Amino acid sequence: MKNVYDTYGYWEARLDNIAIVPASMLPFQKTVQELIHTLLQGAVFLCHAEENTRQRKLLERVEETFRQQGHAVMHLSMEQVYKNTPNFSCILYAPKSVLHWGR
Repeated sequence: MKNVYDTYGYWEARLDNIAIVPASMLPFQKTVQELIHTLLQGAVFLCHAEENTRQRKLLERVEETFRQQGHAVMHLSMEQVYKNTPNFSCILYAPKSVLHWGR
């Protein structure tokens, strides 16, 4: 978020980008941020769990709303993010026990 002055000298906040991702992606926050920073300023990044159709349908409505407001929107499943991001490639094939270490 950037603070800028509007024409009357008041502070106005402008968002760089918006990201809505599942909480299960929080451990990968840095990598997701790198992906988001490649988007245009003001773009929206939406991500859903492949198996959660309710979540996907909800984000499709959110995507439509943002597009109507003029935002560029990228909507991917978590699996698509993993496949398209080099840092995630090793996690796709990791045993489930490896993914839950430290819990």
